Amino acid sequence: MSTNVLPRLLLLLELLGRGRVVPGPELAAELDVDDRTLRRDVERLRDLGFRVESVRGRHGGYHLARQGRLPPLVLEQQEAVALVIGLEAALRAGLRVQDAQRLADRVVRLLPADLAAGVDAVREVLELGQPSGDASLSPDRLLSVVMAARERRAASLRYRDARGHATERVVDVWGVVHHGRRWYVVGHDRLRDDVRTLRVDRVAALLDAGPRQVDPPSGFDATAHVAAQVTHEAWHHPVEVVFDAPVELVRARLPPYAFEIDDVDGATLLRTGADDLQGMAYVLAGTGLPCTVRTPVELADELAGLGRRLLARHRR
Repeated sequence: MSTNVLPRLLLLLELLGRGRVVPGPELAAELDVDDRTLRRDVERLRDLGFRVESVRGRHGGYHLARQGRLPPLVLEQQEAVALVIGLEAALRAGLRVQDAQRLADRVVRLLPADLAAGVDAVREVLELGQPSGDASLSPDRLLSVVMAARERRAASLRYRDARGHATERVVDVWGVVHHGRRWYVVGHDRLRDDVRTLRVDRVAALLDAGPRQVDPPSGFDATAHVAAQVTHEAWHHPVEVVFDAPVELVRARLPPYAFEIDDVDGATLLRTGADDLQGMAYVLAGTGLPCTVRTPVELADELAGLGRRLLARHRR
């Protein structure tokens, strides 16, 4: 395939991927080719495994059908960088994806040397910490509860609580929230007639229980509800940090976790908690604001270690 054909095929894929039937003349005009060349390009895509379908009639043209299998994936360089970082973030978020690390390594090997070096640097520094062993979950389980929320369905599930006791639940799923490297499903528990927040990694069997019967209250915010429910008292390490900055600035630079923030003589006192102190160190460092750790001492050690690693990397 000649070098001038490949960019045209990539543009054709982009045009066909917009979710509608695109008339042939419109495609030919966008590609600046004649009808015969357009037909050859469509055949080239089909030979590469893409299901480009022709639609006859007044409103006919071409469209890209849903694939039964994944076709070859073509990425721009910056898209490849975003994909690698996204895969790393998914692993840190608790998804149990065996091939994610291998796929990230493969994408990096395909990048130009200078760009690959930059991505490797990001991956090396991006030590957000892994979730605890009991907090990992399969993508299939997460997808099931997400689809229940999207399609306004209820879920019949078996749930294991913090003490390991199994209970049966029927939940009108209102939302799914990622918070503090864990995933939560929020909804109305029909058997208890109450709003409940459940950890997705503790959900065992999950079956479709039909259309939702109880809708959330008007203006219900699932993310805010989880943040209010999952307080710092649930974490292994209580954390207190004083920022040498006003409350408004600290709040603007922190992610929406379960933080308690108070003004203390012009400084800011933050109270929260963490299971992973390394991850908390990255959160604090990410604010770019000077701070003093009151407790625990181990968090101060993590911050110091992070500073040394970043400095060493910068010197190289």
